[in-house]
Amino acid sequence: MIAAVAVSVPATLVHLSAVDIAIIIFYFALVLAIGLYLRGRSHTGEDFFMAGREMTAWIAGLSFLSANLGSLELMGWAAAAYQYGILAAHWYWIGAIPAMLFLGIVMMPFYYISKTHSVPGYLKLRFGEASRALSAVSFALMTVFMSGINMYSMALVLKVVLGWDINFSIWVSSATVAVYVALGGLRSAIFNEVLQFILIWAGAALIPILGLVEAGGWSNLRLQISRNASAEYTHLWSTLGTFKDNPMGIHWTGIVFGLGFIISFGYWTTDFLVVQRVLSAKDLRSAKMAPIIGAAFKMLVPFIVILPGLLGLAVLPMKLTGETAAVATGGHSYNEVLPLMLARYCGPGLLGLGITALIAGFMSGMAGNVSAFTTVWTYDIYRALMPPAPAVSGDFLPEPFLPSACGRGSRSIPRRCATLHFPPTRATWPRTCTAPCGPGSFASWSPSSSVTSPKPKAMPNSAASSTA
Repeated sequence: MIAAVAVSVPATLVHLSAVDIAIIIFYFALVLAIGLYLRGRSHTGEDFFMAGREMTAWIAGLSFLSANLGSLELMGWAAAAYQYGILAAHWYWIGAIPAMLFLGIVMMPFYYISKTHSVPGYLKLRFGEASRALSAVSFALMTVFMSGINMYSMALVLKVVLGWDINFSIWVSSATVAVYVALGGLRSAIFNEVLQFILIWAGAALIPILGLVEAGGWSNLRLQISRNASAEYTHLWSTLGTFKDNPMGIHWTGIVFGLGFIISFGYWTTDFLVVQRVLSAKDLRSAKMAPIIGAAFKMLVPFIVILPGLLGLAVLPMKLTGETAAVATGGHSYNEVLPLMLARYCGPGLLGLGITALIAGFMSGMAGNVSAFTTVWTYDIYRALMPPAPAVSGDFLPEPFLPSACGRGSRSIPRRCATLHFPPTRATWPRTCTAPCGPGSFASWSPSSSVTSPKPKAMPNSAASSTA
């Protein structure tokens, strides 16, 4: 169906000027520069997968929201608002805000204090290995499928709006995400998501502001929507008493209990794509505040997502239809309302900013998918379900097999002293060294009760050198 739409609408909606192209190129260069700048900050698994657990509440909160604010949400909910009216806002104010607050106040103390690296890892602590395996495999499959949908949908939008080749759009955007995430890990993804959050708001906010000016304010907008569609499209609650009184055909009990409790709480408290950002917070207070900060901004997202769809009902000269009718008639579908509004209001420069906002939304969602998938794959699938062969006997491993957290030049360094997150066996190792690591020296350590090997003592550098 999506492919048919791509074929049926070959003409581009807008044409970029040199200024617009320069803005888009500058954005790609900037996100790569952030990745290059942060590439030397990841020395251990904790650094790469959890950003060293040193993010402030504001950084974690904005990244938490940006990872969720992908291109599918920008395009999809604008289309839903055009099709169903202001009822689509319930998916934010009822279907997100209460669950986000519950995550911050109730769930984050459990996640953060356990020092787990993922939601499947917490389920393992709570319910056992089988629950972790089921959750990890399910999440990995879902992330792969969603990434494919996200990549293709954004490439299709760029084809319809700009005439760009689908393969070109997928490869350039995906390769950029892969490079900056590989360079800096979660830290790079988080800082880029904060940048993308700002760009999304700067680009997408142009449409509702200029649209309200054209419509003559909210009151006139409601009158135009009543004339072009129905007065029911601007009522948030009054039409939910019966199924037939509203465009969505839904009852208020489904909104409050089905969406507000079952669906939203299940998503916001367990989806590791967004929870991972909060787990990177520097302390428990920051971890609790991050979802609350995200919820405050989430309340405003309908202004840049739902309102453009409502404005499309009022000001667009053509009538948008479903995908099947659009393919049959060669017209425009609901899914094109945001690009159409962007083409209506944005000239050279502003158009480049708006297109950059769409690309940033795609890349923030993709970066979230990549970083979350790699963490779950490493900790909950590869290490848990496909453990490597046990290491050779002895308490020390040679330096080439370990990250250089203790400095290059050590002949032998303790496993846990070198890294806290890549133990060669499944034994439980201590969190800190009892003596500093240094070139040419040994360090003593204190294994847990599950490890029965002897405890080497700290040796002076001269003795260590002679034994080497």
